[in-house]
Amino acid sequence: MTLFKNRYRIESARLPSWNYGGSGWYFITICTHKRLHFFGQIIDGTVHLSAMGEIVAEEWPKTSQIRPNVILDEWVIMPNHFHGIIGIHNQPPVETFQRNVSTNEPKLQPNSLGAIVGQFKSVCTKRIRVAGFSEFG
Repeated sequence: MTLFKNRYRIESARLPSWNYGGSGWYFITICTHKRLHFFGQIIDGTVHLSAMGEIVAEEWPKTSQIRPNVILDEWVIMPNHFHGIIGIHNQPPVETFQRNVSTNEPKLQPNSLGAIVGQFKSVCTKRIRVAGFSEFG
């Protein structure tokens, strides 16, 4: 572990050379801000979802409904994080002679793992805030 802003942090588990826009199966973990227990609580060994956790539970299955290239496997919501297994099956890009001019602005590749997770987080955050939890996020 290394220090960042005088706090210990875990190094990224991402492989620098891996194309996260390609097909594959991924195990993801999404943590809440400051690891606060927004999504529920554990009582007698069972997770009881809060209203915020229920929103997350409603939104995750929609991920594969709006993206035909995505398959969702097992997933679980814990009080301060979410785990899921996601399969992404993208078609390989067609080679072309046309090239885009670089603007040096990093953009998420459509249907990449980052784009899918980013949209899921965004939709959940918006719904949770509209539901009256303005402190979320």
